[in-house]
Amino acid sequence: MPHYTIAYTILYDVICHTILLYMPRDAHTDTRPKKVICSVMLRPMPDRGCCYNRTGNGQCFKTLHYVRAAFICLIFYFWCMCYNIVYLEKRAQEYHDRYKAVLPETFKMDYAVELPMYYHVSGFVHPVLPIVKHDGIFPYQWGLIPPWVKDMGQAKDMAKLTLNAVGETVFEKPSFRNAIKQQRCLLGVEGFYESRDCNKAKYPYLIKSKVDEIFSLGCIYEEWTDRSTGEVVKTFAIVTTPANPLMEKIHNLKKRMPLIIPRELEGEWIKPELTKEHVKELIKPYNENKMEAYTVSKMVNNAKNYRNVPEALERVEYGELD
Repeated sequence: MPHYTIAYTILYDVICHTILLYMPRDAHTDTRPKKVICSVMLRPMPDRGCCYNRTGNGQCFKTLHYVRAAFICLIFYFWCMCYNIVYLEKRAQEYHDRYKAVLPETFKMDYAVELPMYYHVSGFVHPVLPIVKHDGIFPYQWGLIPPWVKDMGQAKDMAKLTLNAVGETVFEKPSFRNAIKQQRCLLGVEGFYESRDCNKAKYPYLIKSKVDEIFSLGCIYEEWTDRSTGEVVKTFAIVTTPANPLMEKIHNLKKRMPLIIPRELEGEWIKPELTKEHVKELIKPYNENKMEAYTVSKMVNNAKNYRNVPEALERVEYGELD
């Protein structure tokens, strides 16, 4: 996940979304252009740049076909899915303590290193976030790059399509079928955002857990090596499932939700030795009775806004909603 808390300019936003929207459905990932909704709580880290304003061969886009882009934007509106996460002020020690039960005793975390803080972060900026693996907690970039990708240009394009991995096909898609076997991890969040479509308008919701302040999204990870430079890029994707009844009401067009791993099963999910059948049993909608949701400001729906602010978490009532 390129990174963090730098506000986009209008031109940058147009370029980013236009390039993303021109991407066709990918046979490897089973994904289409989507909207990322999930917010993770960490402290801001330096920006490492984003390549959305470049083509696969590194050449800048010089012309934008606005008419075509507008048409594709309509498609984007109806295809949007969960990709924005809530990460509030959780220092390294707090995050480590939350997952201490599933980490090896030999793992030592550097508490002097502060985690980035997010009230709202979009997967399309590819932030680097702390994932929990069977052997420790490590920073990985959101947007999985499979090991068979040839070069950095292809890797950047691929990362735009692999923010999420559809749970029903994760064992089949070339982009994910290697990682799902043994390379599963957790991403601890305090909530995620999703929008409800009602009367041709979109109403954003913040969805949280009733039982855990920090709850775990089920993810998969990969490490890709750039053959031209030797650089190792560590990336992950969030697995998704069909929506439970609560999320069906909110994400009422596509009816999807991120895979949430119950606390008592977190250690199971990250075990490399799990069988395919066992993993499939864990990929299912989370219990709606353990979740809560409320509407928030519509400013979180607009990528032109600087959304990493405390106001992104505040409840906003809309009288037109039932």
